[in-house]
Amino acid sequence: MKLVVARSWFALASLSLASCGTRTGLEVLVRADSGISAPDVVVIPPGCLLSRPLANGEIRFRVPGITGHPAVAPDGTIYSPTVEPEGGRGLAAIDPCGQVQWRATGWVGSPAERNVAQRPYARVLDNGEVLLTNSVGANTRHGGFRYLPDGSARGALAFERTLSSFVGIPAGSGPIAIAWSGESTRFELQQLSLDGARTVLAREFRNGEECAIDGSIVACWDSAFDIASRRALWSGPSDEIIDGTRRHVVGPAIHNGVMYVMLFGVRSYILAAKELRTGRELWRRTLASSSSGQTGFVSGAPVVGPDGGVHVFLKLGSGRGTLHTYSSSGVPVRTIPIASGAQDFLHDATTTIDSRGTIYVATGNTVLATNEGSTVWSRVIADGVSRAAPALSPFGDLYVITDTNELVAIAANSPGEAPSGWPSARGGSRNRNAR
Repeated sequence: MKLVVARSWFALASLSLASCGTRTGLEVLVRADSGISAPDVVVIPPGCLLSRPLANGEIRFRVPGITGHPAVAPDGTIYSPTVEPEGGRGLAAIDPCGQVQWRATGWVGSPAERNVAQRPYARVLDNGEVLLTNSVGANTRHGGFRYLPDGSARGALAFERTLSSFVGIPAGSGPIAIAWSGESTRFELQQLSLDGARTVLAREFRNGEECAIDGSIVACWDSAFDIASRRALWSGPSDEIIDGTRRHVVGPAIHNGVMYVMLFGVRSYILAAKELRTGRELWRRTLASSSSGQTGFVSGAPVVGPDGGVHVFLKLGSGRGTLHTYSSSGVPVRTIPIASGAQDFLHDATTTIDSRGTIYVATGNTVLATNEGSTVWSRVIADGVSRAAPALSPFGDLYVITDTNELVAIAANSPGEAPSGWPSARGGSRNRNAR
């Protein structure tokens, strides 16, 4: 779902508001423009933002005990996984002023549940509910929990048997995941409705972490499945060999019916594009080659800007990383060198892009904003942002997670995420997709 701001809050900067959330009668109107029937959402400009303007790159607030991947709701509420005792994970709701509205416990810290809590995600559904999930399932029946916007628990996500991989959330519907069928190595594609009913969409589904949802299509690099008709659109080989090993995939990103991924083997790192409905490969471009294999390899999943350009971050070896930009047709546009450090490249986003085309890159201990090849601002985060999961607020701030489990809000004066199909990893600030 894309958010269309009908009235900018920047025009209200001269107002003096006493507290976060004060209603003035001059509220920002954000329309849920998603192609489905949904009411407009009135977003009240937070007084803390208007009464305390900050320069780009300044820190607005920090909230400790936060981890994983936060999601930002249309009203600006930040929902984020929390660190609980003994390795457990919970969920917190934080307003745009940095005030924690509520906290709820999700996974407890027992040894049997501990693996479930790895790389947790908050995700916002169209009906306002919030999901707390992990990235790749776990050896338990439940792969996540449901909450109402006020923090009331609605129970676990009742996918049948062992959850293998969370896929995403189609517009106006409940989540889709891949679950073990209970028979040998056979996996099923399952969906939960908003009322909790479970449907098996496909009895045989071989893919997992390479998949995302676009409209009614579950799209993977080697196959595509139509949810509405419950049939495969196409299927290709999943055993492509690069550098003598089975290819790995970072992404995908989807925009205007095209899927973009970064493929890599041991030495070669490639950006590729494929037609979503047919599986026809449109192009592939070599980003870099490494003589030292995956040593020092850091990558962020592709994102798509307002002009359809594709951006992907890559670092190899001990040197600086590079932000690569290509046109939608595969023409190289620019490369920008950026300092980088260690990062979990398979599961954490490094980039997001706004409607002005400003790209925000978080890697190592630096958060940087760049536009058309020029640095707009940068900020050193001493605690490190190697698992930053950057997300943009509708009020202009950038949120990142530090390596010491803090949510940091940085003033960016952004107009909001780009009106493209994929402005950030996972498809946008609501985290509707797994990767």
